[in-house]
Amino acid sequence: GYDTGILTSTGGLAIDLGYHRFEAFIANVGNDVITANAAAAAYIDGREGDDTINGGALGDVLVGGAGGDWLYGNGGWDLLIGGAGNDRLYGGDGDDVLFAGEGTDNRLYGGAGNDTYNVDNSTDLVAENQPDGTDEVRTGLAYYALPDYVENLTGTAWVYQRLDGNGGNNLITGGEAGDRLLGFGGSDLIYGGAGNDEIHGAAGSNDLTNDDLRGGLGDDIYYAYNGDRVIEFAGEGFDTVYTASGYFALESNIEALIGTASAGQTLIGNGSDNTITGGAGNDTIDGGGGADTLIGGAGDDIYIVDNVGDVITEATGQGNDQVRTALASYSIASMANVERLLGIATTGQTLTGNALGNSIYGGAYGAAGNDTLDGGGGADLLSGGGGNDTATYAASAAGVTVSLLSGAGSGGDAQGDTLVSIENLIGSAFADTLIGNDGDNVLDGRAGADALNGG
Repeated sequence: GYDTGILTSTGGLAIDLGYHRFEAFIANVGNDVITANAAAAAYIDGREGDDTINGGALGDVLVGGAGGDWLYGNGGWDLLIGGAGNDRLYGGDGDDVLFAGEGTDNRLYGGAGNDTYNVDNSTDLVAENQPDGTDEVRTGLAYYALPDYVENLTGTAWVYQRLDGNGGNNLITGGEAGDRLLGFGGSDLIYGGAGNDEIHGAAGSNDLTNDDLRGGLGDDIYYAYNGDRVIEFAGEGFDTVYTASGYFALESNIEALIGTASAGQTLIGNGSDNTITGGAGNDTIDGGGGADTLIGGAGDDIYIVDNVGDVITEATGQGNDQVRTALASYSIASMANVERLLGIATTGQTLTGNALGNSIYGGAYGAAGNDTLDGGGGADLLSGGGGNDTATYAASAAGVTVSLLSGAGSGGDAQGDTLVSIENLIGSAFADTLIGNDGDNVLDGRAGADALNGG
């Protein structure tokens, strides 16, 4: 049968449960030395006093109770509970679960196997050797840093926690509130859980890591590094990734990407409506599908525009910036501080500049489409590339003089313009002078008393 011994005396006692054939034993007041029955799993409760409790080869439950206790799980799956007082818990072989208890100077040693430590006090010491299995610390502390050779860290609080990994490959799981989770070195898997979490893949290092960062519910903030992967599911909040990586592409269901490097970065969005912000360098920003907000910041930035709903924001004096697009029609007229526009489609495009001196290129990568280029105000460079291309001044508020022979323009929106590989001209609603070249040109003066010279 299953026999339980209950100690009624108040003095210290040394007892071997195997000799007395007990499977369970509950001590009383006193400093006891209790050894489990080696042939059966044991439950031993030391109660009050500084007890030494030795488990057997099977799975034991050892409870220190009040006092400074020493618990030895030895073989098998053991549950060790320190209780009140400063305790020493040794799991031994097997997958053990250790509870530090209420003391302020507890020492927990898991030993071999996949051990779980439950830590309640910031002064508790967890010690593991390498390699001793895959081990986990579970804690509700406001701050906890994972010790060496422990792989996993789980927050259990319903309030804010900061949980730090170590230099190994960690699994870090936040609690139910908004947590700050830091992976440090290694290839980490980080789960934010519920709440608005802040998740760092490598915590400020420049290590090449390959972390998986998983925020869960809430508006999460990620700090991702080289090789990190950020994972969110639909409907889990408005999530933001900060990165200093030279290249970073958003996974699905993440809304914002912010570059933090001083050197140039390539920042890629996803199919959602993203907000992507570049850093201080010469960045390449591609929003992907969706109507994106693209903010280059300082440096000579390149914007890849895939959606007519994309909005580009540049402040004055933030570099010489360019837009590249394959859209059939695209205008930078509302983008006051973008200087260059490149059409990259293989078919004809209509490309419109702004009031600055723009450089506008049709067929920028050798495509032979028939493009229509409108520089707007400013001294523009209009380059058609391959195909049969047209420069239009239909929106000019004054008459223009444009010569395909000299490649120069003056008056109205043509003032200071340079034309390269342009075959056709469209004038304004005013009196224009349009001059062709030795090729086959189409000169369309539109309204006004125009002078047309085919060359």
